[in-house]
Amino acid sequence: MPDRRLATARRRGRRQGSFAGRTALAAMVGVVRPRGAPVRLFRDHAIPLGAAVSIALLALAVFDAVRGLHQARQQRASLAALRAELAAEEAAFQALRDRGEPVRMLRTSWGPTARVERVRDIDERLEITVLSPREATVRFTCESLRGAAPACFGHALTLAEGLAGTEGEADEWLRGVARPQLGPLPQLALPAPVKLPLPGLTVDREVAFLHLPAGTDRADYRLGEPPDVIAPPPHLQVAEVPGNLWILPGARALRFDLRAPLTIVVRGNVYLGRSIRVTGGAPLTIVALRSSATYRDLDGDGAHRKGEPMLGTGAATVEGDGSLYLGLPRGSPRVTHSVDAHLVATGEIHLLVPVVLHGALVGSHGLTRCRKEATLTLTGRLVADVNRVRIPGFATTGSPRPGRVRRVE
Repeated sequence: MPDRRLATARRRGRRQGSFAGRTALAAMVGVVRPRGAPVRLFRDHAIPLGAAVSIALLALAVFDAVRGLHQARQQRASLAALRAELAAEEAAFQALRDRGEPVRMLRTSWGPTARVERVRDIDERLEITVLSPREATVRFTCESLRGAAPACFGHALTLAEGLAGTEGEADEWLRGVARPQLGPLPQLALPAPVKLPLPGLTVDREVAFLHLPAGTDRADYRLGEPPDVIAPPPHLQVAEVPGNLWILPGARALRFDLRAPLTIVVRGNVYLGRSIRVTGGAPLTIVALRSSATYRDLDGDGAHRKGEPMLGTGAATVEGDGSLYLGLPRGSPRVTHSVDAHLVATGEIHLLVPVVLHGALVGSHGLTRCRKEATLTLTGRLVADVNRVRIPGFATTGSPRPGRVRRVE
């Protein structure tokens, strides 16, 4: 009996070993697949999963097609707008070339379909109506310029006498230009005096004694009161200040909201004590106009000291004349001023603080760096396209031309 049981066990062992061996061999050659939950899920739902993947790929293809159609539609719209603008440009040049003839309906064309329907010359401004490719009416407007603005407004820095009054190497504190332009300088052509006052301009009889050791001989005016926004009417193109102009420090930049170009002519010195920001798209120009002798203020204290050279002829006032102070004589030397304007000085330009100027800087004499902390960065971001922009108060050159064409929304 024990022998029979032992024989039975051996037969079962041989059968189990043989089955295990066959199973292992089959697994090695890939006959038997591992049995797991993901595999069973895919095996049991292969058709639905395949359908879901196909639908996802189809949706992605449809999305790409719709996006492509949208981009193509945007490109066609941009091209149509460009054709309409170029048609308006051509019509503006033609209208000024034929100025003096009766205003007539123009039906010139540019490109495949853009057509100019009408040009009107009204108060030194052209109004142009263009029929766009989709039969939509688009209106444009531009200024009618008498000629090109002075070339110096197309350069970041123009000085008649260079950097003669500065100390140290220019590349240590002057950034954005390798060297200044040396001319030509702009010629003023001021219109008849405008009786309209500049908004925010007030007389201040104490400001000079707070910032200068000996005060001033001229009247002093302060520009900028809360809410620190200057919004002159569009027909005020040239504003005159009959004395020194002070722009004192404030919590924020002094903002000019301009719907038309504005030139401020200061018959004295300009003391810039904070940043100037310009909105509205029109340029701002500030001019310090000299009518007597002045001096190069080497220490930047606002008073003439022994050894500081005189500029010009005749008697000089205690504060000088036609000079531009970038920073206040008694102000902090470490506060950076950002200026969105063109600055012109027929006297000396004095640099007292770090300044980032985006417009043109023009000086009839030189540029004096008064403090070691002072730096000047000229970005050139707002320098003018002198052939297509108007700078009021300055003589123009060349023939009449249209200004920049702007779409009327």
